[in-house]
Amino acid sequence: MRILNHLLASACLLSATATIAAKNDKQPEFTFDCKADREFITTYEYLKRKKELGIKPEDMRKVALAVTSGCTGAASSFIEATELLLKAGLDGKTAIEQARDLAVKGADFAQAFNAIFRGAFASELLDMDIGSSLRIARKLTTDFKGDPAVASEDYAALAKFCVEAKGLDLPKPQCATMAAKIAGYSEESKLPVAKTFIRAFDYLTRNKDMNLNTRDAINLAESLVEVSPEAFATFKNTYEYASDTGGLGLTRADAISFAKSVSINTKQKKPM
Repeated sequence: MRILNHLLASACLLSATATIAAKNDKQPEFTFDCKADREFITTYEYLKRKKELGIKPEDMRKVALAVTSGCTGAASSFIEATELLLKAGLDGKTAIEQARDLAVKGADFAQAFNAIFRGAFASELLDMDIGSSLRIARKLTTDFKGDPAVASEDYAALAKFCVEAKGLDLPKPQCATMAAKIAGYSEESKLPVAKTFIRAFDYLTRNKDMNLNTRDAINLAESLVEVSPEAFATFKNTYEYASDTGGLGLTRADAISFAKSVSINTKQKKPM
């Protein structure tokens, strides 16, 4: 009995330890050396110099305090984003609020926002209006739960492919919207999707057996990367097997439909 009690006590101790460890694993990581004083002073002094914006001292203090939660470098992110948005013609209140939110998210989000906004707004690139450019940039940064650097690179690659004559050769506004939508598919996986989308489109339009038109190829390629960056490879292999007489011997349309059904299972829940 004594041995049994000892074993039961040990089991309870192990269970409690495992529970504590599991809880500890869920604790957020912290940085303990943020230069909050420097970030506050830099932000506050910057706002003091922007007299044309007419910001009250108490509002300057609130904004500067909020920026400090972005840790070291947040003031620089705030200032860069503010200047970018003001030069683009955004009103001061909205520019400061947007820059503040970016600074809080961290340097990676701020850098991605600036790159995406410039790409959407610049006349030599996508030439979108300021409101649309802001919405696109926010969608892939401030409101984004994935990796902003991945989204930024995907957006640039997709937009370039979309507007080029050797790519999709579509109107700039359509490309800006499409690139933002497809780049957003990396949010959950945090894996890039642009190269896969482009490869899928090329395969769907240039493969002599597939030979889809542009619209159908875009829709199918988009549906695949929405599942996973790996879904296109699954689709391609399944389609080629399903359409082969040595495989399933299906018609082109049936092989496409079957391959789509298989590709959906590229994404699975991890076992408990």
